[in-house]
Amino acid sequence: MFKKILLTLLLVIPAGVAMADDYPYFAFQTSNGETKTLSVTGLKITFSNGNIVATNEEGANFTASIESLAKMYFSSTATGIDAIAESVAAEGEIYNVQGVRVGRTDEMGEVRGLPEGVYVVKRDGKTRKVLVK
Repeated sequence: MFKKILLTLLLVIPAGVAMADDYPYFAFQTSNGETKTLSVTGLKITFSNGNIVATNEEGANFTASIESLAKMYFSSTATGIDAIAESVAAEGEIYNVQGVRVGRTDEMGEVRGLPEGVYVVKRDGKTRKVLVK
């Protein structure tokens, strides 16, 4: 079973690299919910003694047992939070991280008057985290 999973990973990862030019980060999530994101610059992933070890050019690393690994994926952000600079693409409700509604975006999607920070924007039946800079 382990060999089958490892072989599948080795076959999928090279194909993913060829299609991942727009994703500067690679994320690892363990079964306990912890996520570690590494820059893909010089990223090297090895498997040894039942562990996965990832190291990038910057010296950042991730090590975990293969059994505890829930998923691996390419990411466009290092934190899972979408960065915005005073705008969101459409009208929606804005909440702070405590869940208190702090406003709405206007019909143009502008976020005005909020201090810098992390917010949750609900629109079109979807929710996403955003960072106001």
